[in-house]
Amino acid sequence: MKLRRPQQGARERRARRGREAGFTLLELLVSVAIAAILVATQVAPFQRTILSRDIAERRMEQSSSARLVLQRLSEELSSALPLAGEERRFSLTEQQMEPVSSELRFATTAAQRVQGGARDPVQLVHYYLEAEPFGESAGASAERRSGRRVARLVKAQLPSIAAAEVEPLVLPVLDGVTSFRVRVVPPGADTWMDVWAAPPEGGSGDGLPRAVEFELAIDDGTAAPPIYRLAVELPMGSKR
Repeated sequence: MKLRRPQQGARERRARRGREAGFTLLELLVSVAIAAILVATQVAPFQRTILSRDIAERRMEQSSSARLVLQRLSEELSSALPLAGEERRFSLTEQQMEPVSSELRFATTAAQRVQGGARDPVQLVHYYLEAEPFGESAGASAERRSGRRVARLVKAQLPSIAAAEVEPLVLPVLDGVTSFRVRVVPPGADTWMDVWAAPPEGGSGDGLPRAVEFELAIDDGTAAPPIYRLAVELPMGSKR
């Protein structure tokens, strides 16, 4: 019988224990992959929760902003006056933007005065959309995440007694607007119209529409952003 040397037998036992206790590279890679899958399955629900919360908070902020704008428009229109003159009369036209938007002009006593000089209680206001300046605000650009064209709702304001050479002051009202549509019910009518203007001579019962309806949408990164609507009846609008 052939006997092994003690020293050689010890080395073989240590090598065998090392092979039994260690991992191969393949086993290590499989373990890492399984761990990554387990971590991903645990993290995904939290990511969805955070994303849903961010979307909900953004929509709440947008809803509050849209309603404040519509409320302010309602207050100004409730105090609208029929004035004579091409640039002073009530008019609703369309802007050939993408998408088509409304352009609204009227005179009111409820607009806050934004310029010095004569304290004229009647202000001429002009609401319309303009392209957002690229990169001016966080995430603002010609196109948002949804790929939809967006714009900024602005307000140009001027005292009604201002000289012809005086330029109106233009104020930003709301960013990220995807739609600003206005309709009116003209005097003596019962249907809504997208375009209408009071007679140039103004100052009569036909100088203001019976009612005005606003439709406002703000980009929220989804394919179908919510639409905010408000209808206002003009106290001085003709009912006949």
